[in-house]
Amino acid sequence: MLAIELYLKATGDNLFLKTSLDQIGPASDPAKFISALWAGLQTKHPDITSEFLKKNIRFHESGAILQSMFEVLANDFPEKRPSLLAAPSDPANPLEPETAPAPTDGRPEKN
Repeated sequence: MLAIELYLKATGDNLFLKTSLDQIGPASDPAKFISALWAGLQTKHPDITSEFLKKNIRFHESGAILQSMFEVLANDFPEKRPSLLAAPSDPANPLEPETAPAPTDGRPEKN
């Protein structure tokens, strides 16, 4: 999530929107490509600057870098949880909504 927040601060673009993801390519917007790469590296390599990346990334490497960036981003999204509105896959074992535990002292819950 840190990378997504840093990218948002650097560019004003929200990576949870497909239109923002479509603008990251080195051919469509090189500055956003560098910003996305820089933001993603900050978790493990906070010493790397966007200026360093601008000087050292070669255009012919950008396709493989972009593919890796999207794979990492896809793995950073939360896992899909089963919908409580969907029909359960096992009718004998239906999904239960997440709830707070009931009070154990016999008194009603406070609202």
